[in-house]
Amino acid sequence: MLFSNPFGDFPVIGKNTYIHPSAQIIGKVEIGENCFIGFGAVVFKAVLNEWTFVGQRAIVQEVEIEKEKFIPEGFVVAKDSTLKKLTESQREFINKVHQMNRVLAEKYLRTK
Repeated sequence: MLFSNPFGDFPVIGKNTYIHPSAQIIGKVEIGENCFIGFGAVVFKAVLNEWTFVGQRAIVQEVEIEKEKFIPEGFVVAKDSTLKKLTESQREFINKVHQMNRVLAEKYLRTK
């Protein structure tokens, strides 16, 4: 879910980014292109540059994440210096999620 904050700040989401419906993206957040936000994740006052993978139930708050970083499930991010670089298999997973979403959208539009 995307939420504004009391100051009226809204998240900005880049192209080809998947956000699970149970994830919470709150307030002034920038998410770059080709990112993946897993279920139950919370992103608050943060900048996630392109190709960032946020695992399920991870929390990212008040930090900027460099591009191509992997945030493991359940991890709480304070500084991105401890984050691993995104692997090729993780990048492929993000691409497969994007492809599946496009296929589902096309099939949905055809049935209307």
